[in-house]
Amino acid sequence: MRAVDLVPVDRELVMSAVAALAWHESNPLCPRCGQSTRVTSGGPARLCPQGHYVFPRPDPAILTAVLGDEDRHGLARNRSWDPHGRSVVAGCGESGE
Repeated sequence: MRAVDLVPVDRELVMSAVAALAWHESNPLCPRCGQSTRVTSGGPARLCPQGHYVFPRPDPAILTAVLGDEDRHGLARNRSWDPHGRSVVAGCGESGE
C-alpha cells in the first residue's frame, strides 16, 4: 500500500512517524557536547549523559493572508495589543506536517 492510498488521518500518522524516525536516525549525538543521545520523554526528545535535551527543530512553514467576503483580508487580533493592532496569521511546521 502506498501512503497516497491512505485516508488523510492515517497518511498524517505515517508521515509523522517517518519524519520522527528520520530525525532520530540523523541525531545520534548531542550538538552541545558530542556524546551519544538516547530517546526520552516517550520519543519526542533525545537526552545525552550530560543532561542536554535535543528536540526536533520546528521549521517556519507559512505566512498566510486569509481572504473573506469581497476579497478583504482576515487578520488576527489580541486583546493585549493596541486597540487598532492587527496581524497576519503565521505558523511553524512540526516534522511530518
